[in-house]
Amino acid sequence: MWHLRNMRRTKIYLVTAAALLALAGCDRALEPAGGAISIEASVGPLTKVTYDGDGAAFAAGDRVAVYAWTGSAASVPATRVVDGVVNTFDGSKWTPASLMRWQTMSTPHFFLGVSPAPGAAVADLTAVPYTLDPSPDKYAASDLLLATNFGTDGAGVKPSQTAVPLAFDHAMAKLVVNLKFRSQWAAVPAVSALTVTAKSAATVNYLTKSVTATGDAALLALPAAASAASGYDKSFSSLQVPQGGVRWITVSIDGTDFVYEATEDIPLVSGEITTVCLNVGRDRIDLGSVSVADWSAGTTLPDQNMQRIYLPELVYLGDPLTSVGVTSGQDIAVGFRADHVSEAITADDLNVVVVSAKRFFSEGTEPSDEPVRYSVKSVEPDPGVPGRYVATIATSSSVPVWEECSLALAFPYQDLDGNPAQAVTEAFPVSMIPRPGDGLSQWCYPHASFYEASTEPVSAGQTVSVGETILPIYYALDQKVFKTTDGTESKTYSADFIDSAAFVPDMDAWNETGDYPSVQCSLDKVRHFVSFTPDDIDNNNTWLEYRCSTGVKDVVVPGKLVLTDVNGVKDTVVLNLRWYNTSWFPESAILTKDSVREDNSASIDIRPMLRKLGLNYSDLHGRYVIEEEYVSDGYIYRRDYFQGGYFKMSASLDDETGSLDVRLTDPFDYGYMFAIRGRITLWIYPSLKDPELKAKQLRFSYDMAVTIVH
Repeated sequence: MWHLRNMRRTKIYLVTAAALLALAGCDRALEPAGGAISIEASVGPLTKVTYDGDGAAFAAGDRVAVYAWTGSAASVPATRVVDGVVNTFDGSKWTPASLMRWQTMSTPHFFLGVSPAPGAAVADLTAVPYTLDPSPDKYAASDLLLATNFGTDGAGVKPSQTAVPLAFDHAMAKLVVNLKFRSQWAAVPAVSALTVTAKSAATVNYLTKSVTATGDAALLALPAAASAASGYDKSFSSLQVPQGGVRWITVSIDGTDFVYEATEDIPLVSGEITTVCLNVGRDRIDLGSVSVADWSAGTTLPDQNMQRIYLPELVYLGDPLTSVGVTSGQDIAVGFRADHVSEAITADDLNVVVVSAKRFFSEGTEPSDEPVRYSVKSVEPDPGVPGRYVATIATSSSVPVWEECSLALAFPYQDLDGNPAQAVTEAFPVSMIPRPGDGLSQWCYPHASFYEASTEPVSAGQTVSVGETILPIYYALDQKVFKTTDGTESKTYSADFIDSAAFVPDMDAWNETGDYPSVQCSLDKVRHFVSFTPDDIDNNNTWLEYRCSTGVKDVVVPGKLVLTDVNGVKDTVVLNLRWYNTSWFPESAILTKDSVREDNSASIDIRPMLRKLGLNYSDLHGRYVIEEEYVSDGYIYRRDYFQGGYFKMSASLDDETGSLDVRLTDPFDYGYMFAIRGRITLWIYPSLKDPELKAKQLRFSYDMAVTIVH
């Protein structure tokens, strides 16, 4: 239990100079309505605090505010007899700023003195706000002194010509810390700061001299004394607001904080001096003694041990100048060291703090305030290095986004006051690029001709060389531009971020023996596209039966394209690749006479035929051109096939509908026929990097006999 001793008081006497009025020839004196109050103060051994010790008593220039009222001690009227009149001390006497008078010479008065004098009028003397100014040159001004004289038994002071004594008390407490350094130190080290965790604001009742601390506790610096106390290396002291719950004092030496915690509250009581004596080692602080005294003497309490306490620290072990490259959805491995943490750190102990972020969105993407989320997935300790860990940070994004940001790991804890705090690593830069599927504009026409059509079918046993007649299927990897929401900055994602491409066939679509057509996949890193080519040298020669066949035939190879980016992240695209053998294809159609327009033009729907030959308009994407060649005069295959009249015509393919637009150039009638031989070539432009590259992907021919009917 903390033991307190009575405080010493200092008295100031306020003297009345009552003018006595005598009537000549009368045997009594008449009392005036109110005499003047003057101060003839005698100052006792009161000491006022300074930042480096205790100075003298009241000094010349000190100012005291005097309040006086009538009625009762506990009820101060709004209108007072004397309302904060400032009296200034010149070293020998007090002089009021304005004349002070008794209200009457028969009414008891109640007196209050305040030093230093308040700078403004005080409306409520029972709840006056107070703030301790921690700067050394303001400490004397923070030494609040209060004096009351409510007369005997609180009945008030009767007006008289004698002095009115005012006994001033210290409203604040004082804390002194003495340091002694152990022999572990080669010399007395420089102390950069000594702080106490305490509150610095309060509400003061001037009438009862009670102080109630308010606000939150914070680190309050204690200035160093000009000279250390006897037997110690350094001393620090300052005023403090009276309060409970103070247990922590921090000594900062060469960048290291020595923090210790008392086993019970360090007493801070109005008018008392608490002295804490510490023995400081390099790894420990011991409490030598704690004494509590009034402003003249004290009592020493039993010694207690106080352990050195460190606040947790997290240290990033990577290069803070080197950006961590990651793809959206990919984990980030972060090495860090945890200092002054007694237990092993787990993923639940850490948070990810986004220090700064700049986000880029692709065209058509609705920007989001928090498109990317970071969370600690796991924490693994390094068995060879105590305190060292590797944290795995999971990333996820709700929309396609490119983000340049700075992250930090945070370790939440409670500080010495029980308030939430956190230790945070140094920020490290992260560049998070989109996944390949989000970053690239991908398109493909998944159909190609197995070999170029000729006028005659290929007989069994004939061979066709790969690369000459087998046409590849092209898969374009176009770039995308990502911009900030204000459009001032941009990032471009291109196939340069793709490291490899592979085609994986869907084995479930084939028999258990694995007898499926093999496909070669090639990534063109220069021109930014992928090409697929049938592998003519597979073990089973599966392509042979398609290559050496007549008529129309196609083979579908289902599977998926796997794109792997520079960070090792894989994105897949499901594809159904199809090659067509269309070496020879006769076709017939019917045209009604009524469907022929006045200008002898008509349209024939040949889309079903085109789909059989590999041209499907619904699958056409990207950059392409269709070339057409038609023969309706000269040599016509099997001219003897036609009956009745044979007429010339012209034709062209409607690229939007896939219909064949024809125009008859000779007179015709029912039952007449005409023929057309067409050759279609589909060219693909698969590269934005090489826009002149024109690749043939589909080519076929057909003979069509058209009969005109009713």
